[in-house]
Amino acid sequence: MNIASIFEKCKFRFNSSVAIADLTKNTELTFNDLYKSLCKVSAFLNSNNVSLGEKVAILCESNIDYLVCDYGVMSSGRVRVPIDDSLTLEEKISQLNHSDSKALLYQNRFKDQAQEIARHIDYLKIFCIDDIFNQEIQSSESLYFPKHDAVASLNYTGGTTGHPKAVILTQGGLSSVVQNIIHARNITPSDVMLNVRPTWPIAAIIILAHMAAGGKVILAKKFEAESFLSLLEKHRVNFTSLVPTQLNRLIHHTGTSLYPLPHFKSLEVGAAAISEDLFQSALFNFNKKIAIIYGLTEASWSCYQSAEDFADYSVVNNSRIKTVGRALFGVELKIRNSDGTECEPHTEGEITIRGEHITPGYWRNNDATQSAFYLDWFKTGDLGKLDENGYLYITGRIKEIIRTGGKTVIPLEVESVLMKHPLVSDAAVIGLPDAEWGEIVIAVIVKKMNLECDLLESELIDWSTNYLSSYKKPKKVIFLTEIPRSHYGKVMRKSLLEKISSIP
Repeated sequence: MNIASIFEKCKFRFNSSVAIADLTKNTELTFNDLYKSLCKVSAFLNSNNVSLGEKVAILCESNIDYLVCDYGVMSSGRVRVPIDDSLTLEEKISQLNHSDSKALLYQNRFKDQAQEIARHIDYLKIFCIDDIFNQEIQSSESLYFPKHDAVASLNYTGGTTGHPKAVILTQGGLSSVVQNIIHARNITPSDVMLNVRPTWPIAAIIILAHMAAGGKVILAKKFEAESFLSLLEKHRVNFTSLVPTQLNRLIHHTGTSLYPLPHFKSLEVGAAAISEDLFQSALFNFNKKIAIIYGLTEASWSCYQSAEDFADYSVVNNSRIKTVGRALFGVELKIRNSDGTECEPHTEGEITIRGEHITPGYWRNNDATQSAFYLDWFKTGDLGKLDENGYLYITGRIKEIIRTGGKTVIPLEVESVLMKHPLVSDAAVIGLPDAEWGEIVIAVIVKKMNLECDLLESELIDWSTNYLSSYKKPKKVIFLTEIPRSHYGKVMRKSLLEKISSIP
């Protein structure tokens, strides 16, 4: 399977139905219109001598133009390189150089940046996206249907620490992700999805999956707590997704009240830890219509817990709230010890995943590729447990483990405790070097706003003693107005360390 064949099937099956409606541009495309637009991208690249298999970067806001270019590049037999528009100019140049991108498609507002990038990369061809859509093409122009193992995308990710890596995703791998999403959501042609998250790079595939089942996608420019519920109601939305930070803002804005959404099926949350209090509030506000996703850029949509799993509150209050669900249909999952042997149920180890959706490795980084696999199983770097019913519990991240005084501290455990404090809005835990202990536990805290009571470092440390062993409790608390997080809600630990180091 490949991306072009998905769009061809959609054109035949759902021809005149609306595929995408962009609220910011006040425009929409039917499935037939979308297919023609993808053909325009293909024809444009052909006419400008961008060869099959070449890397084509995309620099565009999260809108319908981005999606057409994203899908068009992959459906034309080229490799898409989605660029985060919030990166610095130096970071963008670095990614384009590393990926060996031969072309850059840019939105007009990024014209100056595109020209500056081209001055640093003399072989790079740059094209304004408007020129693609304004062209006339021959009716005979069509898409390209590569083999399933052909490279479709290079997705840059550094997780939350260190230097970014380019994750290789194949045509067949992305097609498998699409199938996993359709299976998880049980999408029908009458379903409507609202997207308020950045379209690059994974959200574009989630959107594609919804359309592949014949559903309609509504694009809003960004998440706004003040207007989110009205969008859900106005457009009779069935599916949407938020990162925990967005969900927290929504509930703080609306308070604890049942949302009147008769058409709604599921709000999906993933990518970062969510406090139990926030989760319980969300379950109540959305009438238990909450779903949980677990995956990585290298292994997108691997586990899922559907809204139906939360229908019985007696189960929710017990343990189900703490899991990310079961492995999806096309996914195998095992917990392993450090020697590669499989763990018994309820025993902590590294989460390993196998399936067609898994990356084959990292672009131009053989060492990282080899270290990421145990035989043909992808090593996620996440710690977890499986119960006897196949439910996965995330317990931490191997690389983020803090070793203090010869003992091990998992940041996620400490963060979960700190988030229970009534005056804490957000929390991140890191280890800092220490001559005596090796590392010490540092808590970075965002206080809740508009509260009469203040929160002192000594009070929070003393309070954590009630829940944590002495060696696990923070030795120091640093208060910030915001914890730097990625578009997907994960703590950006490198940026956090830079923030902390700049504090006098």
